[in-house]
Amino acid sequence: MGTKQHPGLAMTLLGDPRLILLDEPTDGLDPAGMAKVQQLIMILARQEG
Repeated sequence: MGTKQHPGLAMTLLGDPRLILLDEPTDGLDPAGMAKVQQLIMILARQEG
């Protein structure tokens, strides 16, 4: 499942959406992948603030 999370998130961000709804975006990821996704979410949140 984790191998589908990264491409799915990338495809979501390609359109530069104003709103992103994520349902368990780190589900199935290894600890390093979880950290990367959480860091990306924090960066995106700061850009919109």
